[in-house]
Amino acid sequence: MAPAFESDHFGSIFPLVASGAGITIAPRMATIQAAGCVVIPLPREQSRRIGYARLKSGAKFKTLTAFTKWLRTVTESAARSIA
Repeated sequence: MAPAFESDHFGSIFPLVASGAGITIAPRMATIQAAGCVVIPLPREQSRRIGYARLKSGAKFKTLTAFTKWLRTVTESAARSIA
C-alpha cells in the first residue's frame, strides 16, 4: 500500500491523524504534538544515526560553540548509556 500523503511537518500530520484521516509512524520526541491521537510505542526501540556539520569559520560564534559543546555532552552520555 502506497502512502496517500507524506509530510515532514508533524504540525500537519497529527491533526490529520486525530481527525481519522490516517496513521503515522513518528519519533517519540514528536509525540508531544500528538493531541487527540492514540500513541502506541513500537515493540522494539528503533534508532538512526544522524550527523552534525558546520563551517570551520563558525567556531568564532559563542552560541555555536556552546551548542557544539552541549551536543558532544549529550551524544557522549547517550553512547555511555547504550554500552
